[in-house]
Amino acid sequence: MSLTSGAGHQHTTPESFRSQDPIRAGVVGAGYFGRFHAQKYRDHEHSVLMAIVDTRAEQLVDVAAELHAQALCDVQCFLDRIDVATVATPATTHFELVRDLLEAGKHVLVEKPIATTVEDAQTLIDLANRRGLVLQTGHQERFVMSRTGLLDLPVKPNRIVSKRHGPFTGRNVDCCAALDLMVHDFDMIHAMNEAPVGSVKASGRAVKTPHADEVLATLELEDGCVIEISASRIAENRERSMLLTFDEGEIEIDFVNRSIRNTTDHQLSDLFDESSKTDPVLGDPLGYGVDRFLNSVRQGEAPLIRPEEARRALETVLAVSDVMVLN
Repeated sequence: MSLTSGAGHQHTTPESFRSQDPIRAGVVGAGYFGRFHAQKYRDHEHSVLMAIVDTRAEQLVDVAAELHAQALCDVQCFLDRIDVATVATPATTHFELVRDLLEAGKHVLVEKPIATTVEDAQTLIDLANRRGLVLQTGHQERFVMSRTGLLDLPVKPNRIVSKRHGPFTGRNVDCCAALDLMVHDFDMIHAMNEAPVGSVKASGRAVKTPHADEVLATLELEDGCVIEISASRIAENRERSMLLTFDEGEIEIDFVNRSIRNTTDHQLSDLFDESSKTDPVLGDPLGYGVDRFLNSVRQGEAPLIRPEEARRALETVLAVSDVMVLN
């Protein structure tokens, strides 16, 4: 899918957008995540969901009808109707779609990963900066980690064990599990410890797709922190956890069973108590991310999750992929 415009097409420029006007929003991709993004735009007080564009006509029509948006296969008509867009398509299509939207003067929220090469990610960052446009990435899980207080601890962990496992869904099969799943965890890990990556070892296993559906990696940061990270999209059961080891104890978060074990002296907010259901960050991370994106567009401010941070997570994932041995 390409959004490159034809000759004579008139685009909305950042300068012509007035913050008091409702923001006209659109979504590229009528799949699982695209539908959720479209719901958030539809329900937001400062935006109006205008259109959803996809090449899969049947799925597109169903989602657009449900959300009372225009169903478009004509990308030129899509560009005419929006100020901002979410790109929620397979990873290998992100670069071209985001580039075309930015070149058309649109602010973009792109689901992870920002691109599939570091060079492409930097091209998008440079383009957004040059055009004065907001480019935000879909690493909304970091909002959750930030709310716990983990990103503000006075000390850094010396060991991190991260697991993200789940059954096969058939989504995002155009890339390996590292790019599909691990990229979220590396984004959070780098937010907790900014030390550069030193050594990387990794192994993978392709079962359902031509790419590695299961990846196990061990990394050592230059400050000595050891990261043991695994991702699987072919697991029998869901497992999503993170164990942080400090000199004085451990913090372990089990996101599936909704529990936190903390043997350190550091006080953390509880992710799973009753108040979390009404907290805009904990109760609806995606909705909060869309809200922050729209606020950045209205106020002309940098997004909370900067594309440079998404590029760094991508760089680490690609380092894993580069050394991965397939079993």
